[in-house]
Amino acid sequence: MPQEDEDDATEILAQDDETVYRADPLDTVTEVHDDSTTATATATTLIPAQQKKRQLSWRIIAGLLSLLLVSALGYYIFNQPPPATNTVQSRIDLYPEALTMAESAIAQGEVDTLPALLLRQSRRQPGNAQVQALLQDATHYRDMLYLLHKQHLLDLAESRRRHTFHSALFEQAAQHYLDPGLGAPAILQHLSQARDAWQAGELVKAITLVNQQTNEAGGQQAKAMLRHYSRVVEDYETLSTQKTDPGYLQVLLSFYLGLDPWEDRFFWRRLEGDFKQVQDPLAAGRSKQLQRVGQLWSSYRSQGGIDGPMRQDASAANTFPQRAKELTEADSLLREMASSLQSLEQSGEQARLLPTTIDKEIQVQRERLQALRRFNDEAILSSRLLMLAPADTASQ
Repeated sequence: MPQEDEDDATEILAQDDETVYRADPLDTVTEVHDDSTTATATATTLIPAQQKKRQLSWRIIAGLLSLLLVSALGYYIFNQPPPATNTVQSRIDLYPEALTMAESAIAQGEVDTLPALLLRQSRRQPGNAQVQALLQDATHYRDMLYLLHKQHLLDLAESRRRHTFHSALFEQAAQHYLDPGLGAPAILQHLSQARDAWQAGELVKAITLVNQQTNEAGGQQAKAMLRHYSRVVEDYETLSTQKTDPGYLQVLLSFYLGLDPWEDRFFWRRLEGDFKQVQDPLAAGRSKQLQRVGQLWSSYRSQGGIDGPMRQDASAANTFPQRAKELTEADSLLREMASSLQSLEQSGEQARLLPTTIDKEIQVQRERLQALRRFNDEAILSSRLLMLAPADTASQ
């Protein structure tokens, strides 16, 4: 081989070795080739090692941040605390508010609307036992105040024995406002004995016992019982002298309309026999009507009537419709019989006792329901008001 060719070959090999040494595949970014057939130009850009390390660091940091964000989002989603229940909220907010209402109402002597306000609180959170207990106390307390106002002391004493207040607030109020009006326990005991004797037909004993209490402190009920007992005995004795009178049916009907079938049960049991002695074609019908009224009213009274919890209870098992029917049916029958009297005014005040008693009971129940509905717009309350509507209204 000529010397010139060997030198060229050696130079080409040397260039090739140098190119291989400098052109690391990891450092090469681009290569640009000419279209020329005679020469090839290669441009190689090399990245410094420091810049490579910086890019790698940023990539690692970005990956870690992404991982942290995903982890935080997952923790937030799966570890959210459950929302506070209404029961918890009610026990925190509603009971103190309800208690403040009760304290203010008792202090101001305005408890008529208190059960309605507490019922609204109770409906907002049925599971709050404290509010429910406060509602029951307020209802019983208001009903007891009504008995005291009407001087139904024996019924009030019985209610105090039967109902125990859950809260110290109402127990203290009862001791302060109710118990002093009951009078001495000995008086109540004598009045209770007198009532039992009257219902059993021991008329002399009953009148004697109540007469002994009329001059005692708090003897208003004794005086009322004495007036009633004396009037019934006198009127019944008068009946025996009028049996042959043409208007005897009217007199007999007037007498029995002046009785309370529950309180005056001894005389009420004589009703059927007395009407059988009347020579009047209408007597049998009037007797059946009166007996039916007596059954309805006695059933209502013996089962406690309509109390506060019954008015408020919205359950289907509530016996309110049955009690309401007893009242309205008795009221309808009494209105019919009263209209048959030639003159109710001439028959005396006694002829209005039974119709007035049942009518007042209906009005009290309606007032209680209206007070509840004033603060609680519930269909069940409106429905119960309709159950106690007067006969002429209910039929429309």
